[in-house]
Amino acid sequence: LRLCRRGGESSDLPPAEANREPSPSPRRRLDVSLHAVDLSDIDGLDASLDELFASVSGGDEGEAEAEEEGRTAPTTTRAILINNAASLGPLGRCRADDPTVDFEGSLADLRSAIDLNVTSYAWLCRRFVRHFSSSLSPSGKGHRRRVVRVTVVNISSLCAVQPFPTMGAYCLGKAARDMFGAVLAKEEDQGPAKEEDGEVGDEEGHSSSSSSGGSSRPAVVVRVLNYAPGPLDTDMTRRLAECDALDESLRGWFRESLRGGTMVDLDDSARRLADLVVRDEFENGSHVDYYDLDGRQGEAEKEEADKEA
Repeated sequence: LRLCRRGGESSDLPPAEANREPSPSPRRRLDVSLHAVDLSDIDGLDASLDELFASVSGGDEGEAEAEEEGRTAPTTTRAILINNAASLGPLGRCRADDPTVDFEGSLADLRSAIDLNVTSYAWLCRRFVRHFSSSLSPSGKGHRRRVVRVTVVNISSLCAVQPFPTMGAYCLGKAARDMFGAVLAKEEDQGPAKEEDGEVGDEEGHSSSSSSGGSSRPAVVVRVLNYAPGPLDTDMTRRLAECDALDESLRGWFRESLRGGTMVDLDDSARRLADLVVRDEFENGSHVDYYDLDGRQGEAEKEEADKEA
């Protein structure tokens, strides 16, 4: 799933990828489907997500469709959403004494940025968690699927926790996404789940565990991570390095970092994120920065070396 917005930036889906055939895996079958979803189209977002989730296994709709076609729906035990669809939004001073110089956007531009960076993000998270949590309900044949863990990864930024002059709209969006993730995690806070053999659920198709308040909760564990990947060499940072509306010291820092090659390696940051999600070693709803993992990465590499030895 590639998330994008119309007419956008580096995170958007290139037109050539819309019909690209997935590469076969030499070790095991890997089914890949690409869906272009315009997250800036708030009015049409629900309909787009309805269509998307109807084609994704794990929820009731996917199994019903499989039964109609006479095939067995694949079993989904873990669902992960990694959402990095976003835009910088308007750049410039918040007060903007001279809007023609101090701010590069309009009210409509600001609203569009908030819709893409916050509104659609929150709604997509809600729909994603609800869709895969519903996989605990019984199917028409009385079988129960085993979705036991749903992980939502928000690609965050240092801008979510620190103010950067002239990047008010971007900081606003990142901070809002972090807080939404923290609230979602708080609501779903159950701790790591232990996968066990056999069916999940009681005779009614709902599994429960006791909480401190004695209430029953569904057996889907929802995990949320706000991951700041570090400063990366992307189209976005190159735009910042050349943007006249950006704070002069910030613009200079981006220029020097790009020129000196000191940006974080994209593959390295991605590997750290993948390792963090697979190991599930983070506080639910927390903000984790690439640089926070320096020590942990060394321990993981030593552990892998010990295994090979």
